[in-house]
Amino acid sequence: MKRLLHLFMIILTGLMISACSEDSRLTKNLYDDWWPVHAKGSVDNDPFFAKWDADVNPYGNITVEFKHKSNPTLSYIQTYNYPALSFDKKKESFKYYYLNQNYRTSTNLNFYVKEGNLYLEKINPDTQRGSGAYDSKPISFKDDNTLQVGDVTYQRYSYYKEKHPTTISSASPGQDDGEMPDIIIY
Repeated sequence: MKRLLHLFMIILTGLMISACSEDSRLTKNLYDDWWPVHAKGSVDNDPFFAKWDADVNPYGNITVEFKHKSNPTLSYIQTYNYPALSFDKKKESFKYYYLNQNYRTSTNLNFYVKEGNLYLEKINPDTQRGSGAYDSKPISFKDDNTLQVGDVTYQRYSYYKEKHPTTISSASPGQDDGEMPDIIIY
């Protein structure tokens, strides 16, 4: 019995170390700027319903049609905006960039990775600062330049810009302060 308990403790310790090292690897790979490229989702706004699985436009927007459940001829359109994310290694924080408004959060927000989930601090709508509450979403890397956070797929900003040179340019050429530059979208 003692031997079995000892073996169990060894296995448990190994799993904990493995989970910690995976979280550390995910965190280390996050430090960069991430541009939204694809989103999935659904909303049940009884009696209307919408489901989407499509690329977002260069502003991070996706237009969704809500259809009436019992009368599909009734519908309305709603636009959802997915912000870019910027993770700063020096400050160990992140910022949201709302691309359709060329706006970034005015303050650095906290984040952490735990057990394969990314925890992003929510913004207090009254103060526009961190609220101390967090949203959690599963996180994974599809490859070195592609990040999946919940149902949103992101590409590294530098990779996205390289793939779409006629869509995006920096408003401040030569700016290299470690933050995502202000963006002009053509």
